[in-house]
Amino acid sequence: MSKQNQERELFTPPEVAAMWGLSINTVHSLIRAGKLPAVPLNLTGTRPRWKISREAMTRFLENNSTKPVESAARGTAARPRKRHV
Repeated sequence: MSKQNQERELFTPPEVAAMWGLSINTVHSLIRAGKLPAVPLNLTGTRPRWKISREAMTRFLENNSTKPVESAARGTAARPRKRHV
């Protein structure tokens, strides 16, 4: 992340998409689904304009990070399944 981005608090969906390596459509889908909170800037035009706060981005990443799933029976982290090709 550039120094300018580190100082900013609001980002556009294309900026978030670039930082996270996602498509802009995926970011818009997350906003529409209510999974990524965003501030509406223009609801009167044909396309809504959104800004996503740094805090909302941090919360989303914390709540959606991948963590090993504990096995209830063994109390150990689940191992990935072997693929049969």
